[in-house]
Amino acid sequence: MKLIKYNTASLFLTVFFCVALLHLSCHRRTARTADMNENDTTDIVITHIAGGSYCGIEEPDNRIVTSADAWEEMWAEIHRGTRPVREAPEIDFSRETVAGVFLGTRSTGGYSVEIIDAVKHNGTLKVIYKTKSPAPGDMVSMALTQPFHVVSFNVTGAEIEFIRHEP
Repeated sequence: MKLIKYNTASLFLTVFFCVALLHLSCHRRTARTADMNENDTTDIVITHIAGGSYCGIEEPDNRIVTSADAWEEMWAEIHRGTRPVREAPEIDFSRETVAGVFLGTRSTGGYSVEIIDAVKHNGTLKVIYKTKSPAPGDMVSMALTQPFHVVSFNVTGAEIEFIRHEP
């Protein structure tokens, strides 16, 4: 029987990449919300599409995409400067809407953004997101970053409002 020896660094890197891949894979989250003017509830399914610390959108922005052409354009802009660019995921815009939060360029690492919930109220879909900034003294990468998060919702035709979650 052959023994395979791992040093601590290679074991750490293996575990790190497995966790990173698991986190970056598409996942769905369902928020059960009640529209305040109705007696029924609506399941809002949130599907992670893309997110991370680096993208081609350098100015802070919140975006809504409701068509395939606009989706292809935003996908290309997100991946500006990276090669090869994988194809944009298929979105059925007759049933879904895409939302993205972009923090713009930051001077270091340690910043992040995540869309955490969606609530439909009086015909408006409220997209709730949280941000994270490095604390003084935190070890961060010394690189320009552009944190972003893009998701889709099983909601169409609603007015959309972005709300930053304050802990």
